[in-house]
Amino acid sequence: MDFKKILFAMIPLLAVFAVSACDWGKTDDNVTPEQRTAIEKDFVNVFKVKISDSETWIYYLGADGKRYIFPTEGTFKSWFGDREVTAEKTLEEVGEIIIGGNVTYKPGYRLITTESVTEIFYVAPGGILRPVSASLAEQIYGQDWESMIDDLENHYFTNYKIGPAITDISEIQAINADWSINDDKNLF
Repeated sequence: MDFKKILFAMIPLLAVFAVSACDWGKTDDNVTPEQRTAIEKDFVNVFKVKISDSETWIYYLGADGKRYIFPTEGTFKSWFGDREVTAEKTLEEVGEIIIGGNVTYKPGYRLITTESVTEIFYVAPGGILRPVSASLAEQIYGQDWESMIDDLENHYFTNYKIGPAITDISEIQAINADWSINDDKNLF
């Protein structure tokens, strides 16, 4: 198996990022004990592949036995905050695991937009983006709601499906504290 060819074939599909220590949304200081337990339980499925000193890919091993790529740092942080990924696999080991797709933002964690659209979106379970108005965004996230918007590059925006607009806060689906990537992608 020619891993160099595999590597170059995978590059357009992968975002290379290093998990840094900046503050994105929820930290361990403002999650419930139930959420913290769920995060730690799900985090055992996360591993990294170090390509070089400046290049590391982060994956999630799904219940379906496939690997799911964290395409952006923001996507990773929406699920696991500032946790440092210590579990590591080699490129050869990871080459034996089928790619299942990309991980999408954790539902409700942040708002999403992209440069080619004017709308802002609430991330619903299953990677469904639902347009929201500024007034509704303020009801959900407070007066600083604009600081909760992440701008995704167009090519990552295609990981999501567009759903109907949310017109009332009661339309937001509640998710359990133990919601995992397996749940979000329906991998069970």
